[in-house]
Amino acid sequence: MSEIQGYVLGPSEGEHLIRNAGSIFIKVGPNRGSNNMALGTQQLPLGNGIRVHQHHEADEVLFVLEGRGFGILGNDRIPVEKGSAIYAEERLAWRRESRQRTLASLGRSATGT
Repeated sequence: MSEIQGYVLGPSEGEHLIRNAGSIFIKVGPNRGSNNMALGTQQLPLGNGIRVHQHHEADEVLFVLEGRGFGILGNDRIPVEKGSAIYAEERLAWRRESRQRTLASLGRSATGT
């Protein structure tokens, strides 16, 4: 069996998960051969957000493709909208509040610690 070198996925392809009433498509991750990064999209319905969480061995980026809300890092509550990015270094607890339907791109990279 040869190792996976790369691949192309269409808009509706990837691992599909439902979390907090939102739809997640994971395009890159361990199930597809990447142990060092993950990438996907998350659609959040009206009024739903991303709960407080942190990753102990990965940095995370959320890029807002549609919608608006707030990124909360520690005690800072910062408005985000289409084109905004939220970056959370490993072990930093963060969350996202959404006041409207939102589509975001999620990326995670292993830090090696």
